[in-house]
Amino acid sequence: IRDYKVTGVQTCALPIYRKAMMNLKESTIKFVDKVFEVKEGSENRPINVAVYSFDGRQGVRSILDGQTSSSDPVLLKSSITSALENCEERNLCFDKSTNLYGGIVDGLNELVTISRAGSEKIRAKQFIVFTDGKDRAGRVELENVYRAVKRARNKGISIYAVGLGKNIDQLVLTNVAGDKFIHAKKAKTLGKKFIELADDVRQYANKIGRA
Repeated sequence: IRDYKVTGVQTCALPIYRKAMMNLKESTIKFVDKVFEVKEGSENRPINVAVYSFDGRQGVRSILDGQTSSSDPVLLKSSITSALENCEERNLCFDKSTNLYGGIVDGLNELVTISRAGSEKIRAKQFIVFTDGKDRAGRVELENVYRAVKRARNKGISIYAVGLGKNIDQLVLTNVAGDKFIHAKKAKTLGKKFIELADDVRQYANKIGRA
């Protein structure tokens, strides 16, 4: 059994103000760099990352062209940059409302599907949802979100949530992620928050891999 990790990451491309877009792009790139950082004298377990976008429509959409996940940090960073800078052209932010609840449920389902694919057993499964708003689409009931979170935890999935700004629902995100909820009140603080998150993700993956 190979120690192979998957981190499910969701990012909401809209509604994010243009002035915050650069902070988000730089922060997510720092996150990828930190997750894939090779430290001398430390175990550096393989990590595979899937990145999905959600807007107000039903479902989530992979931002990686032609594949669901990747262990190539260069591809991940270029895909994230393209998704944020060209979200409308790539049909990633067609609906301006936010299907946050559906994004969480569908994202967790995607992570479960990815973790079952292939012959390698994935020991450390991590899911991160990022949002700068509340659920306004009303497509999924909140109780269904909590049920999906409970099922995911029972499957060994560690769940994180990152909320940006003052328009988020802190109670919902806390119920989803527990003490793994991170609140960045301003876009300029995202970089530091994402680096801290990446450290936690990397340490968790290595710790579970040794089990």
